[in-house]
Amino acid sequence: MTSQPPGSTGLPGLPRADRCLVMGVVNVTPDSFSDGGQWYGADAAIAHGLELAAQGADIVDVGGESTRPGAQRIDQDEELRRIGPVVTELVRAGLPVSIDTMRARVAEYALNAGVQLVNDVSGGLADPDMPRLVAAAGVSYVVMHWRGHSHDMYSRAVYADVVTEVRDAGRAQLAAAHPSHRDCRAARGKLPGAGRGVQEAVPRPPAGRPGRHAPGVRRL
Repeated sequence: MTSQPPGSTGLPGLPRADRCLVMGVVNVTPDSFSDGGQWYGADAAIAHGLELAAQGADIVDVGGESTRPGAQRIDQDEELRRIGPVVTELVRAGLPVSIDTMRARVAEYALNAGVQLVNDVSGGLADPDMPRLVAAAGVSYVVMHWRGHSHDMYSRAVYADVVTEVRDAGRAQLAAAHPSHRDCRAARGKLPGAGRGVQEAVPRPPAGRPGRHAPGVRRL
């Protein structure tokens, strides 16, 4: 879910509402951990996106590369093959659509098709061209905490103080994005980790001690 700050005029291209916006996820992959590849294939993915919108999703997020723990990367052409017809048809149907990708070239294709938000699980670290692309397009940008690709995410998920380290890394990612984007709203989205890479590393707080939240991190 995405929250809009009080008094905000909304984020570029996204629906305005006096509540959290609901994002429906369409994984056009054979191996995502959340749905087991149920929507792999353009026809199934398009139908699912339309169904999510009919059920009340404000934004439909389309991704063509799995970030489940242990997943191997696919090449750019395969990612484009998976998401291309899906984003095109969902935009044509009038839905607000976001693209879930770490590649600037894939994001560029989706933006040219009419996508209104870029959801980058690497927060601009996997492809340094991504922040510049988002800046030029003037669209909203979701930045996630990220330490590496799925095939070795667990080996990198080592934290002495997970809240402080995630917070500091997030600030650095946003600082890297802001110089190329004068409207800081486009880099406000921040999530604490993709593919459970952070969640697996976070111990439960001791009984009677509330969990902490990184200051400055917005809930999505």
